[in-house]
Amino acid sequence: VIHVTPARKDEVIAVLAGLEGVDVHATTEDWRIVATAIDTGSVMAIDQLAAMNRIPGVVSAMLAYHQIDHPDTGD
Repeated sequence: VIHVTPARKDEVIAVLAGLEGVDVHATTEDWRIVATAIDTGSVMAIDQLAAMNRIPGVVSAMLAYHQIDHPDTGD
């Protein structure tokens, strides 16, 4: 969940859309954005969360849910 300043909401959404592994799913009328971040071959989701917090106009970006998928080992 990303809380943004009202004047920069659209700008923040555009920057989020450019982050690898990040998808924007919804926005609220009180200037919050719901997005997901997943690990990719070149970036980890936790690093993208840190990047979100550095975007101008972001008040806070926080983790609301975390899921770890372990690859099937076939055992």
